[in-house]
Amino acid sequence: MRAPEALLGHPWSSPLDVWSVGCIVFEFLTGAPMFALTAIETGVQEGARDYEEAYLQLLFAQHGREAFKPDFIARCTRSEPYFHENGTPRFVPNVMPITVAERMSAFGYREADVAEAARFIERCLIIDPQERPSAADLLDDKWLNGGGDDEID
Repeated sequence: MRAPEALLGHPWSSPLDVWSVGCIVFEFLTGAPMFALTAIETGVQEGARDYEEAYLQLLFAQHGREAFKPDFIARCTRSEPYFHENGTPRFVPNVMPITVAERMSAFGYREADVAEAARFIERCLIIDPQERPSAADLLDDKWLNGGGDDEID
C-alpha cells in the first residue's frame, strides 16, 4: 500500500496517511489488499524490471496513465527510471484501468451498491498528494456520514 510519493521521491506528509486509509478501507470491505504484492511476486506484472516498476504497473491498472500528471512527476526526485521528462512512462503498461467499484464487484458486491464506498476509496487514492483530500475533508464524506445508499454486509 505504498503511496506513489514514497515510491517516486516526492516530499511526503499527511496525504500519505490518506492513501493508506484508502488501501485499508478497501481491504476491510473485500478482505483483499488494494494492490496485491502476490501479483508482483508471481510475475503477473510481465516485463517489469524491478519491484517499483511492477508496483507502478499495478497503480496504472487502477488509475490509468493519465493519473500520473507531468507536474507531479516533475516534483519527484526518483521518477527518472520510470518516466520521461515530459511525464510519460518509460514502459508501456499492458493494462486497462479498472475502477474501485469494478474491483469490488469481483468480491460479490454490485457496483451500484458500493458506489459511495468506492468513491471514498478513490478520493483517498488520488496519485498526486497535493490533490488528495485531507483527513478533515474525508470526515465530511457522504459515505462516512451515512449519506449514501450503500449497504455493505
